[in-house]
This record gives sequence, structure tokens and C-alpha cells, in this order.
Amino acid sequence: MTADQTFSNSLGNGSEMLEELRKIRTLLEPKPSPPTPPAPKGFVKEFKVFLEQYKVMGMAVAFILGLYLGALSSLW
Repeated sequence: MTADQTFSNSLGNGSEMLEELRKIRTLLEPKPSPPTPPAPKGFVKEFKVFLEQYKVMGMAVAFILGLYLGALSSLW
């Protein structure tokens, strides 16, 4: 048995390989992005959207960053 025969036997049927490659191609094709929701207007609406999206952790991070930047700006 030659190396070419061993290689072709390990690959199996050529159509099986092509079918697998087609499946991989369909999985890798970019999907259309969902439409973006309309931007909220007004401070209160933006704040509500922020809370819905980031929950308490987002508030904590924003609070800490606000304290840090406030202290940093007061130095100058």
C-alpha cells in the first residue's frame, strides 16, 4: 500500500469530505446583525436602560470610577 492510498483511505469518500466542508462553510458565514433598538431620550430613560443592562455591578463600577475621577480632578 502506498502513501497515497493510505492518505486517501484515511480521508474516506471525497463527497463526505466536501459535505463536511460545506457544513463548516455555512457555520462560518456571518449572520446579519439584529436591528439596533432605538436610542432612549432623556436622562431618566437612559439611566433605566443602563440599570436594565448592567444591573448593580454596573452601578458599582460607575460609582467607583466617579469617585476616582473626582479625586483625580480635585488634585489639579
